Formats: sequence, structure tokens, C-alpha cells
Amino acid sequence: MQLHYFNIQARSEAAYLIALQGQLPVERKGVSSFADSDLKKSAPFGQLPLLETDDSTVLAQSLAICQFLAEKSNLLPSQSSANQGQDSALLNALALSYVLGVDEFRSEAYRAHRPTTAETAEKDKTEWKEGRQAFFLSKFEQVLAHSKSGFLVGNTLSWADICLYDALYEQKFLFASDFAEKYPHLSKLMNQMEELPNLKSYINDPNRLPLYLPKWRN
Repeated sequence: MQLHYFNIQARSEAAYLIALQGQLPVERKGVSSFADSDLKKSAPFGQLPLLETDDSTVLAQSLAICQFLAEKSNLLPSQSSANQGQDSALLNALALSYVLGVDEFRSEAYRAHRPTTAETAEKDKTEWKEGRQAFFLSKFEQVLAHSKSGFLVGNTLSWADICLYDALYEQKFLFASDFAEKYPHLSKLMNQMEELPNLKSYINDPNRLPLYLPKWRN
């Protein structure tokens, strides 16, 4: 399978992390010019990312790609033996609801950073950190605090946790020094994810693709 996206992490990264955790053979195909490309013409909605499956089906929309790869990787909550006896449909719906919440968190971050200039960067960062970032972090912290397993859904890792980790990693450079103290369950989840054998070497790879938020990182 081939995952097509620009040469950054952004909206393709969670899908790739899911594939790595599931040990799926997914090849990343970097796109440097998309606007007038044949790839754009073939894209169902004229957008990236795209996943080209082994039978040449082209799957669009980042969350659909994530869900497809999650099912292939046995990372839906209903697929785990640790969750036997629980309502499978409800578990999967809960996972999807958290993934959608993560996507809204990410989308709001992108919208907040786009108009940033050198003159407004510090003000914009402060407003985001003290406003909507704090809102989303507190909500996910609360979910994990009430979880006996330490994961978002059920008794074991699912694709929802990977999607949340990806969004947290993307925002990590904005976290205050007291992040671990203020959000201990989110901090613990990040540490757990970064120690997963299938992800650890990739996460620590110095040649990993850059993040999406260059203006806020200056």
C-alpha cells in the first residue's frame, strides 16, 4: 500500500503510526507538487492524504484511512480479546468519537496558526495555549483519568490512542514546563506510546518528516 501526502507529518502521520504499530507494509510517497498533478485529478475530493491499497483502490480522507488501517492492524477496540464481553459497537463508536475530537483539536490548531506573523507569534501562541489547547487537553486528561487501563477505550491500546498521541506530539513544543504535573495521564500515555517496540525507533529517528507548524516553532 502507498500513502500519498506532502513531505511533512500533519494529516498523514497518525495513519502511518497505525500502520507501523500494526506492522502493515505501507510505503510513504512524498508529494512536492500537487496542484496540477495527475494525483490531484484522481483524488476523490482533490485532497491529500490518499491511500492506494493493494488492489489499486484510492481511499481519501485522513480519518477514513486511519480507520481502514486500524482495522487491518486489529486496533479497533472490538478486535481486542482484552475487551471480550463488552459492547463492540459501543466501543468502536467511543473510539471514533475520540478520534473525531482529536481531529477537531488538530484542525483548530491549524486554523489558529495560519494567520500568525513574526509580530503576532507570541501573542497567538499564548492565546492558543491558554484557550482552546488547554480546553482539549483537560478533556482528554479527564477521559484517561477515569480509565482503569490508562487508554481511551476499553482495556488496551486502540487507534484512538495513536491518533491522540499524534496530536499531542504535534503540539508538544507548546506545552508548558508543568505539562507532566498538570496532565499526568496524557504524559503517561505519551511515554507509553514512545516505548512501543513498533514505534520507538521511528519516533526517535532524526530524519523523521518535519511537523506542520513552522511559524509557531520559530
